Amino acid sequence: QPQGSANALALSLDRALISGGTLRYVDHGAGTDLRITDVSLDLQWPEYRGQADFSGALTYGARPLEISGKVADLAGLIEGEITGLSARVSGAGGSLQFDGRVGSQPQAQGQLRADLPKTATFLAAFGLGPVSIPRGLGQAAQLSTDLTFTTAGMLSLRDLTVTLDQNALRGAADLNLAAETPYLT
Repeated sequence: QPQGSANALALSLDRALISGGTLRYVDHGAGTDLRITDVSLDLQWPEYRGQADFSGALTYGARPLEISGKVADLAGLIEGEITGLSARVSGAGGSLQFDGRVGSQPQAQGQLRADLPKTATFLAAFGLGPVSIPRGLGQAAQLSTDLTFTTAGMLSLRDLTVTLDQNALRGAADLNLAAETPYLT
């Protein structure tokens, strides 16, 4: 092989299945032990520079979550490119849907929607609970927004519409997550 030539990964999977898996991440510096159980994944990626379809489930908090979606160019994403993503996370209490573009840097731009008929139940699936939400502040919640997350740690929400029980809010927000103290505008 000539000196300086690239050796690109060329992998495709007709189908990869994981069932009954467990992921564990121990951060000794922070003193945390993250455990994700009941992991299942069905990944179909028939062409290296093609679309990958995925579906699966996992338990992170008190209740299981189901995931599904499509990555327009999984090889590109692995190699650091920005590519299309459509993903859905659902569980007891509601669902999240993202349609847009993502990069592994991390960065994202697209439409985010949430439909949470039972917000507290959905949050418990992410290990956030038990939560008691007062009526009017989102016992049931819906959200729709154009989302942008940059590699600089800026989260921007435009055309934001939020319904919290009988209350509705519209607007925009910017959250600087890179600052020493996160800053919301």
